[in-house]
Amino acid sequence: MRPLSNLFDNILPSEAILSDSFDLQSYGVDTCKNFRGSPSLVLLPSSTEQIQQIIRQCAENKIGVVPSGGRTGLCGGATATNGEIILSLQRMNTIINIDSDSRTITTQAGVTNQRINEAVAPFGLVFPIHLGSWGSCHIGGNIATNAGGIHVIRYGHTRHWVLGLTVVTGDGTILRTGKNLYKDNSGYDLRSLFIGSEGTLGVITESTLALAPKPKGLVRLLCSVSSISESIPLLHNVMRHQVTVSAFEFFSEQAMEYVTRFRKLRDPFSRRHPYYVLIEIEGDSENLREILQEMFMEFLEEELIQDVVIAQTHKQSEEIMSLRESISETLSSEFTPHKNDISVPISAIPAFTEELQSLLSSKAPEYELILFGHIGDGNIHLNWLKPEDESEDVFFEKSAEIDQHVLELVVAKGGSISAEHGVGLLKKKALHLGRSDTEIQYMKALKKVFDPAGIMNPGKIFDIEPSTKL
Repeated sequence: MRPLSNLFDNILPSEAILSDSFDLQSYGVDTCKNFRGSPSLVLLPSSTEQIQQIIRQCAENKIGVVPSGGRTGLCGGATATNGEIILSLQRMNTIINIDSDSRTITTQAGVTNQRINEAVAPFGLVFPIHLGSWGSCHIGGNIATNAGGIHVIRYGHTRHWVLGLTVVTGDGTILRTGKNLYKDNSGYDLRSLFIGSEGTLGVITESTLALAPKPKGLVRLLCSVSSISESIPLLHNVMRHQVTVSAFEFFSEQAMEYVTRFRKLRDPFSRRHPYYVLIEIEGDSENLREILQEMFMEFLEEELIQDVVIAQTHKQSEEIMSLRESISETLSSEFTPHKNDISVPISAIPAFTEELQSLLSSKAPEYELILFGHIGDGNIHLNWLKPEDESEDVFFEKSAEIDQHVLELVVAKGGSISAEHGVGLLKKKALHLGRSDTEIQYMKALKKVFDPAGIMNPGKIFDIEPSTKL
């Protein structure tokens, strides 16, 4: 039988075809620890045309393909569990064009969020989707999962900033959809189908993105509150003052404990509080601090908050943000966490978190629950930690059972089973909770149109007919 790697010898140089066990293990999974990777091969193309040839070869030979970016996803969307080929976009890292007059940038899919912002900074522009993993996540992956981040309350999701895409579909067609235009209402918006599609319809190879003017300044502050429910009226009162809120984040006392202990970050308060709210507001920094000082003194008097620290310098501002952005990495590096990413209506957050804590206490009282997330848009990150004396297999099996109850609670509160990281492998059994049978059937029909052989990221979001078996 012809070795699998030989199928691609005429497409890629030998150094772009990896089969070493270390490379397979490294590229075969994303950040989700619930699944083990078992890819057959890793390919590292550097052009759309190479990807087209690879996809055509895979479609002809019924070989599953898992597109891979920075591998920062939390749902197993970039994990190969059935001998698929990993198609890494890391060499697709060219910034093609910056149009400062139109406020747009065109890049290959392997460019990181950080590099995009560094490239457009001299023009006074930003790509406003800010993620904790911005130095490692790829823009192609951001688009494929419709990433959100801390600025959704101000700038929306990635979807709002994508003007055009180049995609290689599952049958090897190069599809260019959308343009360097803000308005184009000529027919169906095929571009939107690929945003959030998790690589199941095709491989995003290039994108044209809208950019925003860089804010004149911003001020960050950290408040302490005694319960999550207190953060809701705080949000309403901040918005009522008509300041430009660009982030409204929260995290629990346990999260503060772990980031200060393991990351050696400084707690700016003299004592611990049950919950913390990080607020970022755009505007002229000097004038804004005076306004915020007066505003939050009123909130203290009205007992909307227990305490507040307003950053006075850039260093203090970065320190405050680090308290929030270091949580996920700290939990992953110091513990074995089970992570879940959901959203509920903002008004439902207090009742949901209370019922969630009761649910976990009844199902697994030995699991420590850590809460944090984007309270300004209803997106909560749930993390519970594996006890030291429990095996990973038992922990993840038990967590999967608990997840079903958690996601049923989410849907009962009018929420979504996935706010940011997609469905992937982790949540496909729960897809029916938030999507009707009719919606799912249309999704499967669309997949057949763009990926008739069923090779693109097989097994993600939903299962399809056995013709995709590898």
